[in-house]
Amino acid sequence: MKYLIGFIIFFYGDLFSGNIENIQKKFEQIKSFQANFTETANKANSLRGKFYFSQKNNYRIDLLNNTIISNGVSIWNIDHKREKVVISNIEEDPLAFSLRDYIYEYPKKCEISEEFDEDGKSIIFMKAKIEKLNFKSAKLWFNSDYLITKILVNDPNNNQFIFIFNDIKIDNVDESIFNINEFEDLKVIDLR
Repeated sequence: MKYLIGFIIFFYGDLFSGNIENIQKKFEQIKSFQANFTETANKANSLRGKFYFSQKNNYRIDLLNNTIISNGVSIWNIDHKREKVVISNIEEDPLAFSLRDYIYEYPKKCEISEEFDEDGKSIIFMKAKIEKLNFKSAKLWFNSDYLITKILVNDPNNNQFIFIFNDIKIDNVDESIFNINEFEDLKVIDLR
């Protein structure tokens, strides 16, 4: 799950030419977006859910039994089955991430190149140049509108994660979904 958000940010951009400045410019134009996703880990375990993002660093992930919400500073991990919420600082949470870091900081720490799939479509390949990143490499597939449709991530422990995105919608997220007050009746474990 932690790799999902990190690559959603490449929905727009001219990565084919390696133009990170275009990604940054386009990202600044996006107010919000949402997408259905499927995540597969090591070709076995699979998750399905909905991902929402709103500038500056608000995000929400809806899964079958969990909801994860962040305001860019803290993360609320809501377990609906156990009726509890764990709140932590984003810097101290192993599942935390910053979309802005993936756009503005991480590209400086990766080698970016172009590959082609079996159909001749461009794939962007990112290889981490430093060990502190949460991935060794990633491949990004785009549709004709430069929206990411598939991401393959290899982490430092040689685990492989595949994310498939569909039904992508731009600038139509209701900001109220980032409201954490709807979980006031749950048992709260605050680690901040």
